[in-house]
Order: sequence, then C-alpha cells, then structure tokens
Amino acid sequence: MRKQEIFYHYCSVDVLLSILKNDELRLSDIEKSNDYTERKWMMSKIKEEFINIASKNNVIEEKEKLIKVFCRLGNDFEILANIYATCFSKDGDLLSQWRAYAQDGSGVAIGFSAELLKKVNDFKYGIKFLPIIYNSEKQKEYKEIQAKKILDLFLQGDDLFHAMSEVFTNDLENLCCYKNPAFYEEKEWRLCISLSPECRRSIKAPFDSFVMSEIKLYSNQKRIVTYLDLNYTKVKNEIIKEIILGPKCEISEKDMHQILFILGYETADIEIKKSKATYL
Repeated sequence: MRKQEIFYHYCSVDVLLSILKNDELRLSDIEKSNDYTERKWMMSKIKEEFINIASKNNVIEEKEKLIKVFCRLGNDFEILANIYATCFSKDGDLLSQWRAYAQDGSGVAIGFSAELLKKVNDFKYGIKFLPIIYNSEKQKEYKEIQAKKILDLFLQGDDLFHAMSEVFTNDLENLCCYKNPAFYEEKEWRLCISLSPECRRSIKAPFDSFVMSEIKLYSNQKRIVTYLDLNYTKVKNEIIKEIILGPKCEISEKDMHQILFILGYETADIEIKKSKATYL
C-alpha cells in the first residue's frame, strides 16, 4: 500500500488547540510574515527582466522614465490585493522549523492529508495549494516568461498597467510562490488566495471540503492584521493524519490522544509521536 503523503503545519500549543477546537486553519497576510521580501521577491526580478528586454528592444527611449512607471504601478498592484496563506512543510521534524514556527521546539507539527489539501486546486479560481519554488533556474525561467508576456501585451497596444495586471493580479498566487533560495530547507507548500479584503465582508466561500470565512481582524499589539479562516469540519476525521510533539513539548502522547478524543476526532487514525530532534 502506497504511503500517504503528508504536509506538516508547525505551530505553538495555543495555535494547536485553536485549530483542533474550531476545525480551522488561519490564512494570514503573507506580507506580515517572517520574510519581509514575500511577494516582492519575484516582482522585483520580473521588473529587472522587463526593463532589460524593453531597453534592448528600444521600446521606450527614456529608460529612467520606464523604471519609475513600472515601480509606481508595482506599488499600485500591492495595494489592490493581499495574499493570504497558511504554510506547511514536507518535513515534519526539522530543527529550523521547530525553532522558527513552533515556540522554539515547545509546540507541535500537525500532519495534514496532502490528498485533501490538493483538492482545492480543482477550482479554476480561488484558493490554491502550491509548492514554494526555490530553484534559481526555475525562477529565471518564470521571470523571463512573465516579463516577455508584459512586453508583448505592451507592444500589442495595451497600456503598461493592463499589461502588468496579467501577471501581477491574474497570476498572483503563483508569483508569490517563488522565494529566496536561503529558505530552501523549509520545503514549504502553502494554501493561498489573493483577494481584496474590502470585498470579503460578510462573505463565505466553499472550496470542495472546505469553507473559507469572511475577512476577519486581529491585533498583534503593534498593528491590526486581516486574515481568513479555512474550516475543514466536513473532513474532520480524514484530514489530520499525524501529530509530532516538538523536542521541548510538554504534552505527552497520552494527553494528545485524550485531547483529540475530547474534541471529537477519531484518534485511531491519527499517529502521535515525539520529535527525534535533540534540542534543549
């Protein structure tokens, strides 16, 4: 029997309890994440490539003017829509992940069914489950394709704003799945969606076995942040396959089984185990 593919969400004990009690994953604004270059990473590379090929083709003589227009429009696109995401790793026991995302090893890694997560990709529009691309050659290929797309549309008569929108709005989820190779060890995948939060007031949306909430707000003491919740109640007893207790986690395997049972999960199908990382 083929081993089921699992993706792991590292989190604190508090977040674990919130997920299990509410049957929900939180999709947060990625620009408020630990990597301040989120979204800007590939946008800047496409900008550089576009200016390079536009200059070679003598599309606009005033190169500096073109740079200013492209940068201004790029900023406009950042304002038009946010990217909301929740992140997973293909590795469920990675020391760097414990340190960064699971309360310095005191949290857990929740293993989710890849099969169920990938079902959202059946929808042409809306939420996607995508791998992060770290490979430099793949990033180079993508930026060249997208820069050429913008240039071709521009040469066909579109103004620069509409030409750029084909990439910076219509392909935003994919564009935001290219990341600095320095993060390669994370082996990240993410559930993500691009949208304008102003348009999601009091609106819920179904995606296969999931239901996405209306836009919500929380305060992190320094600022107010928008987010979405993705409810998985319909597949509650199918989606969680494994829970790995962090190297400094004080929840016992027995306690974890009891917690799952109390919250209505079928514990027989969820493997609980302790991290093998040696970390004090």
